[in-house]
Amino acid sequence: MEVNHKMLGVMVKRCYETKTPIDVKGATGIGKSWVIKEKAKEIAKEKKKKFYEWNELSNIEKRSLLEPKQAKEAFIFADIRLSQMDPSDLRGLPNLEGSSVEWKPNLIWNVLSNQTVSGIVFFDEMNLAPPSVSAAAYQIVNDGQIGELSLSPDVFVISAGNRLSDRANVFDDPAPLNNRRINVTLKTPFMDEQSEDDWGKWASQNGVLPTIVAFLYWKPSYVFSFDDKMKDPSFPTPRMWHKLSSLIEGVTNADELKVYVGGAVGEGVAKEYIAFNKLKLKINLKDLLKHPEKVKDIKELDMKYSIVSGIAELYKQDKKILNDAIGVGMNMEPEFSMFLLRVIKGFAKTNYAAQLRNCSNWIKIAPEYGKYLL
Repeated sequence: MEVNHKMLGVMVKRCYETKTPIDVKGATGIGKSWVIKEKAKEIAKEKKKKFYEWNELSNIEKRSLLEPKQAKEAFIFADIRLSQMDPSDLRGLPNLEGSSVEWKPNLIWNVLSNQTVSGIVFFDEMNLAPPSVSAAAYQIVNDGQIGELSLSPDVFVISAGNRLSDRANVFDDPAPLNNRRINVTLKTPFMDEQSEDDWGKWASQNGVLPTIVAFLYWKPSYVFSFDDKMKDPSFPTPRMWHKLSSLIEGVTNADELKVYVGGAVGEGVAKEYIAFNKLKLKINLKDLLKHPEKVKDIKELDMKYSIVSGIAELYKQDKKILNDAIGVGMNMEPEFSMFLLRVIKGFAKTNYAAQLRNCSNWIKIAPEYGKYLL
Protein backbone atom coordinates (compact mmCIF):
# COMPACT_ATOMS: atom_id res chain seq x y z
CA MET A 1 0.00 0.00 0.00
CA GLU A 2 1.18 3.50 -0.85
CA VAL A 3 0.54 6.22 1.74
CA ASN A 4 1.24 9.95 1.88
CA HIS A 5 3.12 11.64 4.70
CA LYS A 6 -0.02 12.60 6.61
CA MET A 7 -1.41 9.07 6.53
CA LEU A 8 1.96 7.65 7.59
CA GLY A 9 1.83 9.86 10.66
CA VAL A 10 -1.67 8.60 11.47
CA MET A 11 -0.52 4.99 11.03
CA VAL A 12 2.57 5.42 13.19
CA LYS A 13 0.43 6.67 16.06
CA ARG A 14 -2.18 3.92 15.64
CA CYS A 15 0.46 1.20 15.38
CA TYR A 16 2.19 2.58 18.47
CA GLU A 17 -1.05 2.44 20.44
CA THR A 18 -1.79 -1.13 19.34
CA LYS A 19 1.88 -2.24 19.27
CA THR A 20 1.48 -3.49 15.70
CA PRO A 21 4.86 -3.63 13.88
CA ILE A 22 5.10 -1.44 10.77
CA ASP A 23 7.71 -1.21 8.02
CA VAL A 24 8.02 1.82 5.73
CA LYS A 25 9.68 1.62 2.35
CA GLY A 26 10.35 4.60 0.13
CA ALA A 27 12.81 6.48 -2.02
CA THR A 28 15.82 8.07 -0.39
CA GLY A 29 15.47 11.55 1.03
CA ILE A 30 11.68 11.86 1.00
CA GLY A 31 11.06 12.23 4.76
CA LYS A 32 10.48 8.74 6.20
CA SER A 33 12.54 9.34 9.32
CA TRP A 34 11.29 12.93 9.68
CA VAL A 35 7.63 11.85 9.84
CA ILE A 36 8.38 9.14 12.38
CA LYS A 37 10.43 11.42 14.64
CA GLU A 38 7.82 14.19 14.53
CA LYS A 39 5.10 11.71 15.43
CA ALA A 40 7.26 10.41 18.30
CA LYS A 41 7.47 13.97 19.65
CA GLU A 42 3.70 14.30 19.40
CA ILE A 43 3.09 11.02 21.24
CA ALA A 44 5.54 12.02 23.99
CA LYS A 45 3.69 15.32 24.45
CA GLU A 46 0.34 13.56 24.68
CA LYS A 47 1.73 11.15 27.28
CA LYS A 48 3.19 14.12 29.18
CA LYS A 49 6.64 12.61 29.05
CA LYS A 50 9.96 14.27 28.31
CA PHE A 51 11.20 13.59 24.79
CA TYR A 52 14.79 12.39 24.46
CA GLU A 53 16.55 11.83 21.15
CA TRP A 54 19.01 9.10 22.07
CA ASN A 55 21.63 9.99 19.48
CA GLU A 56 21.77 13.59 20.73
CA LEU A 57 22.44 12.68 24.38
CA SER A 58 25.83 12.67 26.08
CA ASN A 59 27.00 9.46 27.73
CA ILE A 60 26.22 10.95 31.15
CA GLU A 61 22.68 11.84 30.04
CA LYS A 62 22.15 8.35 28.65
CA ARG A 63 23.25 6.72 31.89
CA SER A 64 20.99 9.00 33.92
CA LEU A 65 18.05 7.32 32.18
CA LEU A 66 18.89 4.11 34.04
CA GLU A 67 17.56 5.81 37.17
CA PRO A 68 13.96 4.65 37.86
CA LYS A 69 12.54 8.17 38.27
CA GLN A 70 14.21 9.43 35.07
CA ALA A 71 13.07 6.40 33.12
CA LYS A 72 9.46 6.72 34.24
CA GLU A 73 9.28 10.30 32.96
CA ALA A 74 11.10 9.63 29.68
CA PHE A 75 10.03 9.05 26.09
CA ILE A 76 13.07 7.94 24.11
CA PHE A 77 13.42 8.12 20.34
CA ALA A 78 16.32 6.00 19.11
CA ASP A 79 17.23 6.22 15.41
CA ILE A 80 19.39 3.15 14.71
CA ARG A 81 20.93 2.71 11.24
CA LEU A 82 21.08 -1.06 10.92
CA SER A 83 23.31 -0.87 7.84
CA GLN A 84 26.09 0.42 10.13
CA MET A 85 25.67 -2.29 12.76
CA ASP A 86 26.98 -5.76 13.38
CA PRO A 87 25.11 -8.41 15.42
CA SER A 88 26.99 -7.59 18.63
CA ASP A 89 25.66 -4.01 18.48
CA LEU A 90 22.20 -5.49 19.01
CA ARG A 91 22.82 -8.65 21.02
CA GLY A 92 25.68 -7.30 23.09
CA LEU A 93 28.77 -9.27 24.11
CA PRO A 94 29.05 -12.53 26.03
CA ASN A 95 30.04 -12.29 29.68
CA LEU A 96 32.16 -15.38 30.36
CA GLU A 97 32.32 -15.02 34.13
CA GLY A 98 30.57 -17.69 36.18
CA SER A 99 29.42 -21.20 35.29
CA SER A 100 27.28 -20.15 32.32
CA VAL A 101 27.48 -17.57 29.56
CA GLU A 102 25.33 -14.47 29.90
CA TRP A 103 24.98 -11.69 27.36
CA LYS A 104 25.99 -8.19 28.35
CA PRO A 105 23.62 -5.87 26.44
CA ASN A 106 24.45 -2.42 25.15
CA LEU A 107 23.41 0.57 27.24
CA ILE A 108 20.40 1.50 25.11
CA TRP A 109 18.76 -1.89 25.63
CA ASN A 110 19.34 -1.70 29.38
CA VAL A 111 17.55 1.66 29.37
CA LEU A 112 14.67 0.50 27.17
CA SER A 113 14.16 -2.67 29.20
CA ASN A 114 13.05 -0.59 32.19
CA GLN A 115 9.36 -1.50 32.32
CA THR A 116 8.25 2.10 32.97
CA VAL A 117 10.07 3.82 30.11
CA SER A 118 8.29 4.79 26.87
CA GLY A 119 9.67 5.28 23.40
CA ILE A 120 10.14 4.36 19.77
CA VAL A 121 13.08 2.47 18.30
CA PHE A 122 13.46 3.32 14.63
CA PHE A 123 15.44 0.72 12.66
CA ASP A 124 16.32 2.70 9.55
CA GLU A 125 18.00 1.17 6.49
CA MET A 126 16.88 -2.25 7.70
CA ASN A 127 17.03 -3.92 4.30
CA LEU A 128 20.51 -2.48 3.71
CA ALA A 129 21.87 -4.39 6.68
CA PRO A 130 23.57 -7.78 6.21
CA PRO A 131 21.23 -10.72 6.84
CA SER A 132 23.05 -11.55 10.10
CA VAL A 133 22.20 -8.10 11.47
CA SER A 134 18.62 -8.18 10.19
CA ALA A 135 18.12 -11.57 11.82
CA ALA A 136 19.23 -10.13 15.16
CA ALA A 137 16.73 -7.29 14.68
CA TYR A 138 13.78 -9.57 13.88
CA GLN A 139 13.37 -10.65 17.49
CA ILE A 140 13.28 -7.02 18.60
CA VAL A 141 10.74 -6.04 15.93
CA ASN A 142 8.45 -9.03 16.43
CA ASP A 143 8.74 -9.84 20.12
CA GLY A 144 10.16 -6.75 21.82
CA GLN A 145 12.94 -9.00 23.02
CA ILE A 146 16.72 -8.52 22.86
CA GLY A 147 18.49 -11.65 23.97
CA GLU A 148 17.18 -12.35 27.47
CA LEU A 149 15.94 -8.80 27.97
CA SER A 150 12.33 -7.79 27.40
CA LEU A 151 11.77 -4.23 26.25
CA SER A 152 9.27 -2.08 28.09
CA PRO A 153 5.70 -2.77 26.91
CA ASP A 154 5.52 0.94 26.05
CA VAL A 155 8.52 0.80 23.69
CA PHE A 156 7.61 0.31 20.05
CA VAL A 157 9.85 -0.68 17.12
CA ILE A 158 9.43 0.69 13.58
CA SER A 159 11.55 -0.32 10.59
CA ALA A 160 12.20 1.43 7.29
CA GLY A 161 14.25 1.02 4.16
CA ASN A 162 14.64 1.82 0.49
CA ARG A 163 12.78 0.11 -2.32
CA LEU A 164 14.42 -2.49 -4.55
CA SER A 165 14.13 0.00 -7.42
CA ASP A 166 16.21 2.67 -5.64
CA ARG A 167 19.59 1.20 -6.59
CA ALA A 168 20.55 1.05 -2.93
CA ASN A 169 21.93 -2.52 -2.82
CA VAL A 170 19.14 -3.65 -0.53
CA PHE A 171 18.33 -7.21 0.49
CA ASP A 172 14.90 -8.80 0.03
CA ASP A 173 12.87 -8.97 3.24
CA PRO A 174 11.87 -12.55 4.07
CA ALA A 175 8.18 -13.38 3.69
CA PRO A 176 7.75 -14.57 7.32
CA LEU A 177 8.92 -11.15 8.55
CA ASN A 178 6.65 -9.28 6.12
CA ASN A 179 3.72 -11.34 7.37
CA ARG A 180 4.31 -10.18 10.95
CA ARG A 181 3.97 -6.46 10.29
CA ILE A 182 2.14 -3.76 8.35
CA ASN A 183 4.03 -2.99 5.11
CA VAL A 184 3.60 0.39 3.42
CA THR A 185 5.42 2.50 0.84
CA LEU A 186 5.71 6.26 1.36
CA LYS A 187 4.76 8.30 -1.69
CA THR A 188 7.32 10.64 -3.19
CA PRO A 189 6.51 14.30 -2.34
CA PHE A 190 5.38 16.60 -5.11
CA MET A 191 4.56 20.26 -5.72
CA ASP A 192 0.86 21.09 -5.95
CA GLU A 193 -0.41 23.94 -3.81
CA GLN A 194 -3.97 22.65 -4.15
CA SER A 195 -3.09 19.32 -2.52
CA GLU A 196 -2.64 18.52 1.17
CA ASP A 197 0.45 16.54 0.11
CA ASP A 198 2.10 19.64 -1.36
CA TRP A 199 5.77 19.64 -0.35
CA GLY A 200 5.93 23.38 -0.95
CA LYS A 201 3.75 24.05 2.10
CA TRP A 202 6.07 22.02 4.31
CA ALA A 203 9.13 23.67 2.78
CA SER A 204 7.81 27.20 3.39
CA GLN A 205 6.90 26.39 6.99
CA ASN A 206 10.31 24.84 7.66
CA GLY A 207 12.53 27.64 6.47
CA VAL A 208 13.35 26.58 2.91
CA LEU A 209 14.36 29.62 0.87
CA PRO A 210 11.53 31.24 -1.14
CA THR A 211 13.67 31.03 -4.28
CA ILE A 212 13.90 27.24 -3.93
CA VAL A 213 10.17 26.92 -3.21
CA ALA A 214 9.22 29.06 -6.20
CA PHE A 215 11.74 27.31 -8.46
CA LEU A 216 10.23 23.92 -7.59
CA TYR A 217 6.70 25.14 -8.24
CA TRP A 218 7.96 26.26 -11.64
CA LYS A 219 9.86 22.98 -12.18
CA PRO A 220 7.92 20.50 -10.02
CA SER A 221 9.67 17.44 -11.47
CA TYR A 222 12.86 18.57 -9.70
CA VAL A 223 11.55 18.13 -6.16
CA PHE A 224 12.62 14.49 -6.56
CA SER A 225 14.37 13.19 -9.64
CA PHE A 226 16.30 9.94 -9.75
CA ASP A 227 17.48 7.95 -12.76
CA ASP A 228 19.36 4.73 -12.05
CA LYS A 229 21.29 5.22 -15.31
CA MET A 230 22.63 8.67 -14.46
CA LYS A 231 26.34 9.19 -13.83
CA ASP A 232 26.07 12.30 -11.62
CA PRO A 233 26.11 11.11 -7.98
CA SER A 234 24.06 14.14 -6.91
CA PHE A 235 20.33 14.28 -7.56
CA PRO A 236 17.43 16.30 -6.15
CA THR A 237 15.40 15.01 -3.20
CA PRO A 238 13.34 16.91 -0.61
CA ARG A 239 16.04 16.18 1.98
CA MET A 240 18.78 17.70 -0.19
CA TRP A 241 16.73 20.80 -1.05
CA HIS A 242 16.18 21.34 2.68
CA LYS A 243 19.89 21.00 3.43
CA LEU A 244 20.85 23.12 0.44
CA SER A 245 18.61 25.95 1.64
CA SER A 246 20.69 26.45 4.79
CA LEU A 247 23.92 26.09 2.83
CA ILE A 248 23.21 28.80 0.25
CA GLU A 249 21.28 31.33 2.33
CA GLY A 250 23.10 34.64 1.97
CA VAL A 251 25.48 33.37 -0.75
CA THR A 252 25.58 35.87 -3.62
CA ASN A 253 28.64 34.76 -5.62
CA ALA A 254 27.30 32.94 -8.70
CA ASP A 255 30.28 30.60 -9.05
CA GLU A 256 30.13 29.60 -5.40
CA LEU A 257 26.38 29.14 -5.62
CA LYS A 258 26.72 26.89 -8.66
CA VAL A 259 29.17 24.61 -6.84
CA TYR A 260 26.89 24.23 -3.83
CA VAL A 261 23.73 23.63 -5.84
CA GLY A 262 25.42 21.28 -8.31
CA GLY A 263 27.05 19.31 -5.52
CA ALA A 264 23.71 18.90 -3.78
CA VAL A 265 21.17 18.28 -6.53
CA GLY A 266 23.18 17.75 -9.71
CA GLU A 267 24.87 19.92 -12.31
CA GLY A 268 21.93 20.01 -14.76
CA VAL A 269 19.45 21.16 -12.13
CA ALA A 270 22.00 23.67 -10.83
CA LYS A 271 22.24 25.41 -14.20
CA GLU A 272 18.49 25.91 -14.32
CA TYR A 273 18.30 27.06 -10.70
CA ILE A 274 21.10 29.61 -11.18
CA ALA A 275 19.36 30.99 -14.29
CA PHE A 276 16.07 31.21 -12.38
CA ASN A 277 17.77 32.92 -9.46
CA LYS A 278 19.23 35.58 -11.76
CA LEU A 279 15.79 36.60 -13.01
CA LYS A 280 15.23 38.60 -9.81
CA LEU A 281 18.07 40.86 -10.80
CA LYS A 282 16.08 42.00 -13.83
CA ILE A 283 13.28 43.39 -11.69
CA ASN A 284 13.31 46.23 -9.20
CA LEU A 285 11.12 44.54 -6.57
CA LYS A 286 10.98 47.57 -4.29
CA ASP A 287 9.73 49.69 -7.17
CA LEU A 288 7.21 46.98 -8.00
CA LEU A 289 5.90 47.09 -4.44
CA LYS A 290 5.33 50.85 -4.81
CA HIS A 291 3.79 50.51 -8.29
CA PRO A 292 2.11 47.07 -8.27
CA GLU A 293 0.25 47.69 -11.54
CA LYS A 294 3.59 47.27 -13.38
CA VAL A 295 3.44 43.52 -12.78
CA LYS A 296 0.69 43.33 -15.43
CA ASP A 297 3.33 44.00 -18.09
CA ILE A 298 5.24 40.83 -17.18
CA LYS A 299 4.08 37.85 -19.23
CA GLU A 300 6.81 35.21 -18.76
CA LEU A 301 5.88 32.43 -16.32
CA ASP A 302 9.41 31.99 -14.99
CA MET A 303 9.59 35.71 -14.27
CA LYS A 304 6.31 35.59 -12.34
CA TYR A 305 7.56 32.72 -10.19
CA SER A 306 10.75 34.68 -9.60
CA ILE A 307 8.75 37.73 -8.52
CA VAL A 308 6.88 35.62 -5.97
CA SER A 309 10.13 34.27 -4.53
CA GLY A 310 11.71 37.73 -4.41
CA ILE A 311 8.76 39.33 -2.64
CA ALA A 312 8.58 36.45 -0.17
CA GLU A 313 12.26 36.98 0.64
CA LEU A 314 11.63 40.69 1.22
CA TYR A 315 8.69 39.81 3.50
CA LYS A 316 10.89 37.42 5.45
CA GLN A 317 13.23 40.34 6.16
CA ASP A 318 10.53 42.96 6.74
CA LYS A 319 6.96 41.99 7.67
CA LYS A 320 5.81 45.58 7.09
CA ILE A 321 5.71 45.10 3.31
CA LEU A 322 2.75 42.68 3.54
CA ASN A 323 0.12 45.16 2.39
CA ASP A 324 2.22 46.20 -0.63
CA ALA A 325 2.93 42.52 -1.40
CA ILE A 326 -0.81 41.83 -1.46
CA GLY A 327 -1.14 44.78 -3.84
CA VAL A 328 1.25 43.10 -6.27
CA GLY A 329 -0.70 39.86 -6.00
CA MET A 330 -3.95 41.69 -6.76
CA ASN A 331 -2.50 42.67 -10.12
CA MET A 332 -1.51 39.10 -11.02
CA GLU A 333 -3.62 36.16 -12.15
CA PRO A 334 -5.62 34.59 -9.27
CA GLU A 335 -3.42 31.49 -9.17
CA PHE A 336 -0.27 33.61 -8.75
CA SER A 337 -1.97 35.88 -6.25
CA MET A 338 -2.91 32.89 -4.11
CA PHE A 339 0.52 31.34 -4.62
CA LEU A 340 2.20 34.52 -3.37
CA LEU A 341 -0.01 34.67 -0.27
CA ARG A 342 0.63 31.00 0.54
CA VAL A 343 4.40 31.27 0.17
CA ILE A 344 4.40 34.35 2.41
CA LYS A 345 2.21 32.50 4.92
CA GLY A 346 4.95 29.89 5.30
CA PHE A 347 7.34 32.59 6.49
CA ALA A 348 4.82 34.28 8.77
CA LYS A 349 5.03 31.35 11.22
CA THR A 350 2.38 32.82 13.56
CA ASN A 351 -0.31 35.51 13.62
CA TYR A 352 -0.66 35.55 9.84
CA ALA A 353 -4.41 36.14 10.05
CA ALA A 354 -3.86 39.09 12.39
CA GLN A 355 -1.26 40.56 10.02
CA LEU A 356 -3.67 40.26 7.11
CA ARG A 357 -6.49 41.97 8.99
CA ASN A 358 -4.28 45.03 9.38
CA CYS A 359 -3.82 45.30 5.60
CA SER A 360 -6.21 47.46 3.60
CA ASN A 361 -5.54 45.44 0.44
CA TRP A 362 -6.45 42.20 2.20
CA ILE A 363 -9.84 43.59 3.19
CA LYS A 364 -10.57 44.07 -0.52
CA ILE A 365 -9.84 40.46 -1.48
CA ALA A 366 -10.69 38.60 1.75
CA PRO A 367 -14.20 37.56 0.61
CA GLU A 368 -12.67 35.85 -2.43
CA TYR A 369 -9.45 34.41 -0.96
CA GLY A 370 -10.04 34.10 2.78
CA LYS A 371 -11.69 30.68 2.73
CA TYR A 372 -8.83 29.20 0.70
CA LEU A 373 -5.94 30.81 2.53
CA LEU A 374 -6.99 30.66 6.19
